[in-house]
Amino acid sequence: MVTEVAHIDASGELIQLLSHEEFHTVSVKLVSKWTTLNYAWISFIALLLIWTGYSLYRYRKLSPRRPNVLIISLDTLRADHLSCYGYAGETSPNIDKLAMQGHRFLNAYTTMPTTLPAHASLFTSLQPVQLSVRRNGEIVPDEVVTLAEVLLEKGYSTAAFVSAAVMNAYYRINQGFVLYDHGRPDRLSRTASETIDRAKIWLSQHRKEPFLLFVHLYDPHTPYYAPEEYRNRWGAPDQPVPDEFEFVRFPDRFTDDVIRKTIAAYDAEIAYADWAVGELMRELGQHGLGERTHVVIVSDHGESLDELKSRYGYLFDHGEFLYAYELRIPLIIRLAKNFSDLSGPAEHATPVGIVDVMPTLLELLDIDPPDRMVGHSLMPMLRRETMQRGPVFSERRFAEANASRPFLAQEELSIVDGDRHLIYSRGRGNELYDLRGDPQETSNLIDQDPASAALLDALHRQVGELKPLFGPPMLGTDPAAIKKLQSLGYLNDTEEP
Repeated sequence: MVTEVAHIDASGELIQLLSHEEFHTVSVKLVSKWTTLNYAWISFIALLLIWTGYSLYRYRKLSPRRPNVLIISLDTLRADHLSCYGYAGETSPNIDKLAMQGHRFLNAYTTMPTTLPAHASLFTSLQPVQLSVRRNGEIVPDEVVTLAEVLLEKGYSTAAFVSAAVMNAYYRINQGFVLYDHGRPDRLSRTASETIDRAKIWLSQHRKEPFLLFVHLYDPHTPYYAPEEYRNRWGAPDQPVPDEFEFVRFPDRFTDDVIRKTIAAYDAEIAYADWAVGELMRELGQHGLGERTHVVIVSDHGESLDELKSRYGYLFDHGEFLYAYELRIPLIIRLAKNFSDLSGPAEHATPVGIVDVMPTLLELLDIDPPDRMVGHSLMPMLRRETMQRGPVFSERRFAEANASRPFLAQEELSIVDGDRHLIYSRGRGNELYDLRGDPQETSNLIDQDPASAALLDALHRQVGELKPLFGPPMLGTDPAAIKKLQSLGYLNDTEEP
């Protein structure tokens, strides 16, 4: 009996009829051919995998790991009280070393001499008015894209260690940081050594992966009271000073000797914070990370010392005025070793802003920036090319007026363009200063300098372009958080959210 096997197409039509013997012969040939093809494919895939693995191995051996990013913010640090910015006292040997290895921006300015809004600008490249964060205690909008969020999406580990309640995660400044260590909830602030110790532990645990690490040191902030070693070295008092600040009730108590000792206490705090910077850099080196890390030294704002005593009875504080000693901040960028073609030392006199840090880092890391940023990448300067950055804009925080100082409730804005600094104030009158010839801003040129009109036009154009992007301000309503801000002097006891 002959068994017949038919192959039928999709329409049901018989297209071939074979005997059993013929079918067996054809089947053996097909199986043999299929086995040969299978072996060929398996061999090809194996070779492909071997080649891919070798290529990845070779790439990892020959190509550097993505550089890490370390940002250190020293709260309330005037640029002109660092040795590397020309200060006579040796306040900053560790920061000076980074400056000698990197790029030092001689004329960097904050967006606002207030801690939370300035740091929000640092991490978003947006102005406080755009963020609707114009004083401490307001909430950073969830819709904003932060530097930490961008790097987290690109596979970076992200962590922040901050030293004061004003930077608490409650205010949403923590967006994008997987770990955000803001200290114990029962304390207003912590010392540099406490913050650095926490950061060093995290570094030891994440040294094998690319990271963004942000460290905020609060020590130069009032009250000034560095550890004993630094107080002794600088001749600072043995108690926290000053006993009152901002608009003081008894300015005559601030004699020349009291002012000198208080400034010494401020410098001692800077020297202590500089020690902490050195400790963190040594920790990087111990893990072999120093040469693989972009390091940024910056501050959120400067500090008025005794400059405004005679005019306003204002001493040892910040936030109420827009003079250069409150706006001008240090900005140092020390690049990873494999960026040797861009490495320092170099100094740049062109005015730049705190909003320029984020776009610069993203271009260094070859990462596309988010759509909304007002800052400029400083890469042309890092390449030692000429760059026309344009005017740098700043604003004063929202403040409550009182009978003796009604101007505090009036709008106050600032623009720096080259050597000229214009302060637009509805409450006090406009001021214009030549920062090169008059760095202490003692001679108002508003009625003499022909540049006044052009600067006013530039400022008004800037104001017209800067609008809130995320709705009205949202002031935190948590009673414990508000009490901490009041204890730090950031909110009036009578001010309600």
